[in-house]
Amino acid sequence: MKKGVSLVFLFFTLTLVLTSLVSAVTMDLKKTSLYPGETLQVEVTGNFLTTLSKDNFKIYLGDAVHSSPIESGLIKSEGKYLFYALVPNTIGAYRLRIEDATYTENSIQKTAPIVKNFSIVASNSSYLSFNPGYVYATRDIPLVLKAYNADQIIDVELLANGYKTTARVFEDQTSSIVIPISGIQGVVKTTLKVGSYSIPATIVGNSTQTPEKINSTRDLEDLLEIEPEEFELTILSGYENSFEFEIRNIYGESVDLELNASDKEINLSITEINSFSNKKVVEFTINSKRNFDGFIEIFNTNSSIKIPILVKITQNKSQVNYSSAPVNVDKSCKDLGGVSSCADNEYCERETTASDGYCCLSKCKVKESSNGWIWGLVLIIILGVGIWYYYTKYKQPSQGSSSVDSRVEKYKARMSPGVEVTGNLGKE
Repeated sequence: MKKGVSLVFLFFTLTLVLTSLVSAVTMDLKKTSLYPGETLQVEVTGNFLTTLSKDNFKIYLGDAVHSSPIESGLIKSEGKYLFYALVPNTIGAYRLRIEDATYTENSIQKTAPIVKNFSIVASNSSYLSFNPGYVYATRDIPLVLKAYNADQIIDVELLANGYKTTARVFEDQTSSIVIPISGIQGVVKTTLKVGSYSIPATIVGNSTQTPEKINSTRDLEDLLEIEPEEFELTILSGYENSFEFEIRNIYGESVDLELNASDKEINLSITEINSFSNKKVVEFTINSKRNFDGFIEIFNTNSSIKIPILVKITQNKSQVNYSSAPVNVDKSCKDLGGVSSCADNEYCERETTASDGYCCLSKCKVKESSNGWIWGLVLIIILGVGIWYYYTKYKQPSQGSSSVDSRVEKYKARMSPGVEVTGNLGKE
């Protein structure tokens, strides 16, 4: 009996311990002692009630109340948060804190900061930093390396497909290389070897298998590639031209995007892209009668990217020039759904140039005949009659005025010498 009770008690104790371990928040640093500028790699597990972003991760020097500026990134994969940062150059004792997060431990909801200590120490030996510190890729992997204390020849290998290369990086300089993922099928967990360092990587190769959805917390400048990066255009006044650019998601991390144009002359085909993780071609039109220096902005809650658009207007077709050709440059007017000419009594609201010349996109519309001159003549006649009536009624002498003048004249005659006045009659 006692043996049975002991087994039950042991099982209950183990259950509590395992439950505590599962529900506890852990923050594991791959290295707790780093060199200035080196790459810090951290794995975070736990039951978070709020989604973490890289803004939740702060690095403090000693007892400083303000966090140190860092270059960092964060991805979430298989229930884990993978955070990396290029640590500051100042030597000292540091604290990595996860702040403003809600999580549970032992079924208790908490918001207290999660803290882990590490240090930055001086070194005279050669070392390097790498960015990113973790990889989730659906396409070739861009990798940025920086060498410290000496020029370095660095061997790079992606274990999943056996790709190997050698990069030379000069002291205190950065070098960018691209690691191809060709030959990889499906979703593969692997390692990217960079010298003596290891970067955990998840690669999604050519496969019909649906990859894990990764919500991005990277800055858009790190996550997206835009082609072309800017537009410099000389276009005809009042003519509509269609252009396009491609957005590519480098890491395949899902992100919601919004798009906005700085000027009313720029009309976007779409204004938002939800759960964007691959690539998208966005069309826009420009129809302007003025020069302007504007942009298209791609943004989310974390950051934004602007595509500069410089527009100059010309009346001379020979001066038309594009840094990026319009999408309709190889299409005929018929392909665009327009007409190549309008009659003399017609006009066009939306004009463009097609491969075969002028094109009216809005279809030709008949000009309305104007009767304005008739109404103008009628108004002049009415005004003239009104002036004549006013003058004849108020400016000519009235009958009452003529009667008074007559009596005045008679009075003068009676008072003249040689005139005899008797009663109301006058005799000579």
